[in-house]
Amino acid sequence: RDSRDPKTLWADFESLRIPQYKYAVVTSWNIPQRVPHKGSAIFLHVWSGPGKPTAGCTAVSEEDMLTILKWLDPCKRPVIAQGTTEDLEQLNEREQ
Repeated sequence: RDSRDPKTLWADFESLRIPQYKYAVVTSWNIPQRVPHKGSAIFLHVWSGPGKPTAGCTAVSEEDMLTILKWLDPCKRPVIAQGTTEDLEQLNEREQ
């Protein structure tokens, strides 16, 4: 484990030592081939509360997060899809 200050190691990083990251899932945003200034990561994590904003991540209640973590199987290559009901219905039709 590297205990050096991340500010000296990286120009773009996110501190994960906050309550919202008690449980979190890393998405494949901007990895493995990182593009500078496109964001360090997008996470699925616990929210601060209903209607509270994130810094670009997707957030859910701790209860929902625990349900997702129990269900999630990385071997099945899960996808997070976000949009309006109509957008998601169209996506589902294309996948059928």
